[in-house]
Amino acid sequence: MQKEVFKIVAVIFLVMVFSCMGKEDMDTPLKRHQEAVLAYHNLQERELGTEHLADSVFFGVHLKMTSANFYEHCQGMLEKGIFNGNYNNEVIVALDKGFKKKVRLVFYPKFNKPFIESVQARFSYMNSSVFNRKEEGSTALIKELKKVMLHWYGGNPFIEIPPKNAFDRPIHVKIDGNREITLKEDGSLKEVIAIYTDLKPLF
Repeated sequence: MQKEVFKIVAVIFLVMVFSCMGKEDMDTPLKRHQEAVLAYHNLQERELGTEHLADSVFFGVHLKMTSANFYEHCQGMLEKGIFNGNYNNEVIVALDKGFKKKVRLVFYPKFNKPFIESVQARFSYMNSSVFNRKEEGSTALIKELKKVMLHWYGGNPFIEIPPKNAFDRPIHVKIDGNREITLKEDGSLKEVIAIYTDLKPLF
């Protein structure tokens, strides 16, 4: 009887050992996330080690732009009919070149003494239908947006950082010199959030 119990315990122990070994080698979402984060930090360190400065955002707006120059520029673009606005003092632009259908861009910068340190933007398909999520949602838009931004800026491609779990959406990052661009789908899966960050701010 004791021998049988010993055999059962030994089998259970071996199963647990091999199970733990298998988990360490498994290609889990967390492992993919950690590997991508490491690649991201390596890229950021490499780009910050260069002398390359990339301050362009879009439509004449750029990182390190003063608040006075930004407001003056927006006024000129408003008079030309390129910029529009809303009640939140955000800038609205209609985009069509490079996209399968018109896209709405809404943005506003963050200033620091008094230079633009970052810009947060929201991209979404105009007149999209809630009944046509796949073709007009953020998943389709982010694919187009990455291609369009590569055309706009050139430089390094986007790297994808998978989420820690399968229920979240990945983050896409592009770093060129001091400019970092991150793209992520919002919770409604209708908009793509873009954040432009100056990795070498003046202050």
